Parts: sequence; structure tokens; C-alpha cells
Amino acid sequence: MSFNDSFIAMGTINGPAVATVLAIEGLIGFIANIIVLGITIYRKKSWKQSSTIIFTSIILAHLIMIIMFLPLFVIAIGAEEWIFGSDDMQKRQMCLFLNFVEWTMKLLIQIMIAEVSFDRFLFLYKPHHHKKYMRWWVTLTLTTVLWIVAIILNVLPLFVDDNDFSYIFTYRPCIPRRQVSSYYFLVDLASYILIYVFIFITSVWTLCFTYRFIHNLSEVAGESVYASKKKRLFGIFGSMLLAYFIGFAPFTIAIIIRSFYGVPIEVFATTEVTFQMTHIATPLIQSYFRPEITNTLISFKAFLRQKIHSARYDVRNPEI
Repeated sequence: MSFNDSFIAMGTINGPAVATVLAIEGLIGFIANIIVLGITIYRKKSWKQSSTIIFTSIILAHLIMIIMFLPLFVIAIGAEEWIFGSDDMQKRQMCLFLNFVEWTMKLLIQIMIAEVSFDRFLFLYKPHHHKKYMRWWVTLTLTTVLWIVAIILNVLPLFVDDNDFSYIFTYRPCIPRRQVSSYYFLVDLASYILIYVFIFITSVWTLCFTYRFIHNLSEVAGESVYASKKKRLFGIFGSMLLAYFIGFAPFTIAIIIRSFYGVPIEVFATTEVTFQMTHIATPLIQSYFRPEITNTLISFKAFLRQKIHSARYDVRNPEI
């Protein structure tokens, strides 16, 4: 059966409507992430903070998904057909590439959340050690290594025989599904288990011991994202963890339920819309909790008010 022959219509889902919602999410997410990234580049002083490097890495992962994955994904859903590629082989290759970008960035985002959890744990539990050892170049090196690991874990299956993939079309066009690569399945499963266990352990440890150290942070904290005036146990990490839980959990739950019962494809379409909301939630959370972002936005707001006030004054009092 050819690639086109295996296409199954999207059922009762209105493809153009879903594509419109995803496009709006992508546009807003792109603008929000670009603003946060631009401010980060502008505020050079914050580059030396480990948290800035990690959070910027997350922003970059979202931008890559928005730029390289979402446009083709939205077009295919709107057309209700996989239209990229002139022949069967090119369609398969484009399908694999698009999903490789999605797999890699989703895995990377979760790895970065684990890195944030460790950075936060060390900052709150051992602030002096954090200041001594978590230098910007150490964090940058660690983050780069984690990017490489995420890419390798997802690029290896692409070197296997293409026959090891089947292609299904249900709530979204073009879903490559690994057939017999049990090794890669175990590697993926072990990777996610390791990530979630690591986040759980560092988070619980932080919650248990933060109260003992929270009042001593001012000695070494400076203008850290973890010790701003909004420093709460929930804070930026808890907010991002909640946002990603809302983004990832519905699809995971739907997949588990589908193993035992039938799940309408409308549910999976909804989970896709829910995940894409993280493109908007992440920069909003960072802009609220990161001092350098907040201060820049406040300064820009004051600048705009001053300009508007001056313009109104000039209109009311024209020069003679």
C-alpha cells in the first residue's frame, strides 16, 4: 500500500478549524517567545546566571517547534492531507523529519525542566555551592550536552530501515509509528522515567528543606530568578511544571486509555491544541518571574506612557 493509499480522513474533525486554532496559538507563541528572547539578549548582565541559560534553552526549543514544525503541521491539517513531497519516498522522508523535530523538542523541553529542577534544588538547598560551581560556562556546557543527547536519542531510529515505520492518519496527518524497534522503545521509556524520577526527587527534596534555608538566601542570591520578590516554593519552576503537565498529560492519559478502550479522535485533536498552548504559557511565566524580563517590560511600559503623555501635551499645546 502506498503512502497516499494509507490516508484515512480525519473523521468528524474540521481540519481547517483545528488548523486555525493552532495557527493562532503558534503566532501568539512566536511573538511572546521572540520578545522574551530579545530581552534576554539585550540584558547582557543576566547571561552569567545559570537560570538564564536554561530558560533561554527552553525558549529556543519552543521557537524551533513553532518555526520548523508547526507551519507544515498546520498546513497539512488544514488540507486534511499530507501534501509535502512529490512522490511516496519524499512524503515519507518529510513525515519522518517533521516528527523528528517534534519528538526531539518535546524530549528536550522535559530534559530542560529536569535541569531547572536540579538548578533550583542546588540554589535553594546549597546556595553557596550553587554560586561556586554553577558558573555560566558549566551550565552552558551541560545544556549543550543535553541538547546533543536529545538529538541522538531521536535521530538513531531514523537510520533503521524505513520498513520499520508504519504511517497512520487519524487526528493529525502523518504519524510515523515504530514497528519492531523494541530497543528504541525501551531507551525512550527509560529516558522519560529517568527524567520524571529526577524531577520528583529534586522537587520533594527542595520542598522538604527550603524552609530551613529560605531566609539565608539574600546573602548570595542577588537578582536570581529563584530569589526574586515572588520567591515562593511554587515559583517559576512550579508554574512551568504545571503548564507542561497540562500540556503533556492529556495526550499521555488518552494513549493509556486507548490501550483498553476506544478513544474518539476528537480527544487527540484536543490534546494537540492543549500542548501547543505551552508555546504561549512558557514565555508568559518567564516574563512574570524572571527579574530581568519583568524590569525591562516595566521600563518599556513607562517609556511608552511618557511618549504618549508627551504626544498628548504637544497636541494640546501646539507651538505658535
